[in-house]
Amino acid sequence: MDDFMSYINRANMMTSKEILTSFDWEVKFVKIPSAVYWPGELTFQMRLKEVQLPPDLTVDVNKTELRGYSILTPGLVTNSGQFTLNLQDFEDQSITAFLIDYVYKVNNPLTRQSLRKEDLICDVDFYRLNVSRQPVKVCKLRTCLPTAINQGDEQNTEKTPIQATSITFEAQLYWWETLN
Repeated sequence: MDDFMSYINRANMMTSKEILTSFDWEVKFVKIPSAVYWPGELTFQMRLKEVQLPPDLTVDVNKTELRGYSILTPGLVTNSGQFTLNLQDFEDQSITAFLIDYVYKVNNPLTRQSLRKEDLICDVDFYRLNVSRQPVKVCKLRTCLPTAINQGDEQNTEKTPIQATSITFEAQLYWWETLN
């Protein structure tokens, strides 16, 4: 008779690798939109609080019925979707200026004018880091355009900081790569 779960023992558990954490990550703009005000890499990195990545890759499987049997064939991978960056702005409002400028360059609500796509798209890489702060996985998001911003302007009578601002992008294409 097989010895089930015999691998669960102290010796095997002691050889386990480090576990990836949810706070070791970094976002890099590989291509910054040339027509948009950019607050600078350091300002952007220091104020970036949270990232919501697109959904995991899914495969559409083709299913054909033939004489009472289901036959499956590979389909297409869905690899486009939205991601959101949540940031904390300060009194200088450089992040808010970036958000408003970006959306108004995509389409100015007063004039309904838009700039050219190649001046507005950005490419973004999201890196998952290990405990030594070395990248172990990257999500490459390409041909991204903003779809919504939130300036965090919630008014109340409490002495609390303004909530985080956010920008949501639509990525035309994204994919994951492991780096180790």
